Amino acid sequence: IANKIRLALHWTPKQYRKTLSVLREYIKVTEVLMSDNKWDDINFSQVPSKASLQYRKAFAKHTPEKYAQFITDVKSDKTKINASALFPYEIYEKARSYGESSETLDVLWDSLPDYFGDNKRNILPIADCSLSMNSGIPHGRPMAIAVSLTIYIAERNKGIFKDYFITYSETPVLQKIVGKNIREKIACIEKQRHINTNIQAVFDLILDQAISNEVSKEDM
Repeated sequence: IANKIRLALHWTPKQYRKTLSVLREYIKVTEVLMSDNKWDDINFSQVPSKASLQYRKAFAKHTPEKYAQFITDVKSDKTKINASALFPYEIYEKARSYGESSETLDVLWDSLPDYFGDNKRNILPIADCSLSMNSGIPHGRPMAIAVSLTIYIAERNKGIFKDYFITYSETPVLQKIVGKNIREKIACIEKQRHINTNIQAVFDLILDQAISNEVSKEDM
């Protein structure tokens, strides 16, 4: 695509590269400012979603006070952090790597887009945390998707099933997700490891819970 644009403008490769360099500097591309060691010139609220996730450690290292204040301001709704292009599993995969504060990951998680839109509904997630979920390419991606979507969906529910999920096992359990941050919520789900699965037992559990809690037909 870039080459087609260059040819349409009748530019040489050198002209194209120079023009692109000027334009990238003008719009303050995050990577350009990082390469030029202009960390204080970075406007964190304008950093794209993927870059906010990928460069969070670099921001905290090179401009710690400014970045810490930015995260504090996001948490108090004084500013925004871009997360519109992120998926829950991407934050999960970073949260599984310990050795840093989860604050940035927490604000990114809380800023994820509303994938339900106007179709508000209660969805009772069933989390398959069996060993086979650690397969896939890259390694463990099925587990990442399953666990992150379980948290995302459960915490947006209303009514008696808010923050609850069902363990997908031979003897399923209705479990509440507890934790002060995304790492603790992930750990809460992943400690429920099971080898066998039984979908009929899951349906029986849902029915039993509905009857004992007198859930209406509409909620069911």
